[in-house]
Amino acid sequence: MSNTEEEKLWIDNMNEKVKLYSVSLADEDYMEKIRELHHRLDMVKEIVRPGCSCEVLKTALSCMSSLATLLSQMPPQKLHASL
Repeated sequence: MSNTEEEKLWIDNMNEKVKLYSVSLADEDYMEKIRELHHRLDMVKEIVRPGCSCEVLKTALSCMSSLATLLSQMPPQKLHASL
């Protein structure tokens, strides 16, 4: 095998490693955002419980309703990850 072929194989191998590393970082970032979302939902559940003020309840319902409406209007390909 010539040096040029070896160099090409080495470069191809390094490119694959970089791609895998990039995908791994993207997956890690995605999962961190999922954890953050769950944390924020837990905070809302903790604040909005029986005994909270009507103002807190109305605000939470309004915000959650707006979010649900916004998400439901997104194109289907944006709603699901392409994993």
